Amino acid sequence: MQSQAGWQAGAQLRRMGWLLHAHHVETKLLALDHAVKANFNPNQPRVPAGSADGGQWTGGGGGGGGRNVGGSDGSDTLVGSDGDDRFGDLPDIPKERPPNIRDRNRLVRRIATLVARMAGRVGAGRAGLIIAGLDLAQWVYDEYQAYARITAYADPPKTLEELHDAVSFPAAGYEIHHIVEQGPATVEGFPKSQIDARDNLVRIPKLKHQDITGWYATPNERFGGLRPRDYLRGRNWEERRAIGIEALIKFEVLKP
Repeated sequence: MQSQAGWQAGAQLRRMGWLLHAHHVETKLLALDHAVKANFNPNQPRVPAGSADGGQWTGGGGGGGGRNVGGSDGSDTLVGSDGDDRFGDLPDIPKERPPNIRDRNRLVRRIATLVARMAGRVGAGRAGLIIAGLDLAQWVYDEYQAYARITAYADPPKTLEELHDAVSFPAAGYEIHHIVEQGPATVEGFPKSQIDARDNLVRIPKLKHQDITGWYATPNERFGGLRPRDYLRGRNWEERRAIGIEALIKFEVLKP
């Protein structure tokens, strides 16, 4: 069994490692405003993680935002430069790919939520710079297309017309979503021409598409404890569409 002194020494080493990582993140985030003012392109290729300059852009450039790391109470959180705008815990991002897909999905969603909150303060267009400041592990880039999916997640809500129009412009990090769920509507006999009509299609961030799909499959008190998908069984198109619009607003895809 590990001695108390050994455990304390290990804890101190882990804390020192965190502080070094936090300082690295802070340094990158402090460069955000300078990079944006210089019209830096966040889509510029990066040096792969694991190399000496991993996480940096090739051909010059800097990191991400104007934020400080660490709360005034010593917690490991990202806060605003004024010290009072808590964004949430900075995820512990393992360099090795977690074997469990649920663990990977949960971690990437936490990262996306954090980036979206920060981008809400400094501008959604700067999400790529924020992501670079977090210095994500290579498996996040490889498996989840970090720049495309996470920056898409930071998109501000749009009008319904904008979401309809975007369907004609496929883009990495986005998927086509049916406001009235495609599968159940097909099973219940609604015509394909209605299901795939322009006014039932929107282009939304892939991660938010997954959020909405999960919401439809989760019991909800508002629907008497039923899953929204079950509640809508046998109901007309107008009610299905109203619930679909509600979901888009709930997950901040559509402007209220």
